[in-house]
Amino acid sequence: MGWQSRELRLVLAIALASALTWAVCRSLTLGSAAAYGVVIAALLVRPDFGHWPKGLPLLLALVSLLTLGLGTFLRPLLDAPVVWEFAIVTILVQLLGQTLPDRLAAMRGLLPILAILPLLSSSSSWLTTWHQGLAIAIGIVIALLV
Repeated sequence: MGWQSRELRLVLAIALASALTWAVCRSLTLGSAAAYGVVIAALLVRPDFGHWPKGLPLLLALVSLLTLGLGTFLRPLLDAPVVWEFAIVTILVQLLGQTLPDRLAAMRGLLPILAILPLLSSSSSWLTTWHQGLAIAIGIVIALLV
């Protein structure tokens, strides 16, 4: 019975973090960027309910803004098919990810995803990137509070 209650508690914590993030982002009129915050909030709830390393939330927010910004910056510069844009941005961000310390190796897989998100949007602008970064920061804060 103990493992079932812990799993139920995890599901409820993820649902609470996601719902709160969605509500806050939508009330701030961040529009479709709210989905970014919800995903981050759901990913940051730890299954063991332990604490993340001290500097991780700030580092994750900064790296998220950096990778989103990189994708937004490179999009107009790359006059190539979408597949090539994805490849170039992913390679650059993977190289950036290799500079992270080994204890943050789990973030290396998240960086390319964040960097290619602006390439998927038909109206990628710096304002859109700012909204996405703000939604991610809100998701980080709420997940850590839950």
